[in-house]
Amino acid sequence: MSNKTSIKNELDLLEEAFFDPKLLNTKYLTLLRKGYEKTYGTPFFNHYRSYPRLIKILQKIFHHDENHAKSYAKRLRAQQKDFNNCEAIFCEAIVHSYYASLVPEGILRNLDIRHDDYDLCIERADKSKFYLEIFCVMPNLKSGEGINNVKSHLQTSVSSIRGKLLNKIKKQKQLTKARENWVVIELNSPS
Repeated sequence: MSNKTSIKNELDLLEEAFFDPKLLNTKYLTLLRKGYEKTYGTPFFNHYRSYPRLIKILQKIFHHDENHAKSYAKRLRAQQKDFNNCEAIFCEAIVHSYYASLVPEGILRNLDIRHDDYDLCIERADKSKFYLEIFCVMPNLKSGEGINNVKSHLQTSVSSIRGKLLNKIKKQKQLTKARENWVVIELNSPS
């Protein structure tokens, strides 16, 4: 069996079991699939940001809480033409799926999402809670120029962590309630 046939069989099995087949036909997931098929087995392959990885993550969330998985699917459908926003949703799903695996083990009691207030509320076994704001910083790396200089400490740069935090606090009124707030930051470049 050729490598391409093996990849197709693997993807077919994942897609058959997926909870939202229509999501698989969106622009973002189609791009992810093509990228996966094109780069698999090459130095450019990124296992952590691959098409099967996203499907497995969403399926894992679905088994934990169907409504949470459907919320991510709805957001991916709505943002399907905006690659950067979809990458940010992928980032949130990665974090969510990690914590979802800790609930059946009894380490955590529950997870909740409310995107107008926080990305993920995590209830510990002792019933205390902490709130995560998850965001993906995507600097514009210029290909073919060798080393890129990413300045994540500036307030106006595309890769500005400080700027994203200030936006969350000032404009979106997030991270302002007196509670245990945490920020998860992913520095991501699909290049």
